Amino acid sequence: MKTKSRLLGMAFAAADTLLELHADGRVDLALGAGPCPGGAGAESWCGVLLTDLVGKAGQKPLADALAAIRPNERPAAIDALITCDAEYVRRARLRLFQLPDLAPAVSCAITYEGAPFTLAVPEAPTFLTADGLLSRVRGSLLARTDSVAVAFVDVPGLDAPGEAHQRAAARVAAVLQASSVDGGSAARLAPERFALMRDVNCQMDLAAEVRDAGAAEGLDLVARTTEAALSGGTGGSAEPTVRALRFALEACIKDGGVEGAGAAFSESLKRTLKEAER
Repeated sequence: MKTKSRLLGMAFAAADTLLELHADGRVDLALGAGPCPGGAGAESWCGVLLTDLVGKAGQKPLADALAAIRPNERPAAIDALITCDAEYVRRARLRLFQLPDLAPAVSCAITYEGAPFTLAVPEAPTFLTADGLLSRVRGSLLARTDSVAVAFVDVPGLDAPGEAHQRAAARVAAVLQASSVDGGSAARLAPERFALMRDVNCQMDLAAEVRDAGAAEGLDLVARTTEAALSGGTGGSAEPTVRALRFALEACIKDGGVEGAGAAFSESLKRTLKEAER
């Protein structure tokens, strides 16, 4: 077996797409899969600036890395959204390297993460009130004890002024509501704080979903999340748990701070649950 074939096999074991970039960041050579399964291969990128293929949030980090790279240096990986087509993007991690023999050309390896998703701004959903969420939790506990959890999500900066933040807020609202039980069990406690009831076995990473929603608008949103499974309470009654959750929700609404919000939510819920069970 030729060494070239072996090296190519090892390269594709570590990445989905391999690129060689001109000094100006234009794609000279592309091998491997495109970002959209079943779509055009990466070779369709030849002649295109790589910065034109990534989302707003990834353009500057990529341009800066390309401008600063030196032979035998390996810059930090860049997380960005890669364009699939006019409607869809896909989360990806880009790694750059410059081989001395190929300089000023730059090698780039791309690994895709998760499925493609749409950039269309969804219609902002209707949220439950805190009382509405409590009622939903009560009904769920009575119907299927020990199968639900309540997640708290804090997104600092989400309520900042500007069109991009408004669009990002609509995206965040839609993804949180969609993540809740039956797609309608999320409440907005404050402009940047949410609580939602979801299945205890749900594997969706809420922080990653919020990050993607912000990245679609060129924003770097970092969500703080915490989650607690809810039991049916003593004697099969849902009331102790609902009462404990009410105390936690009230504490979250009153607390205007951001630092340590996740820990405050968690401790408040644990403490009130213990008190309710006594």
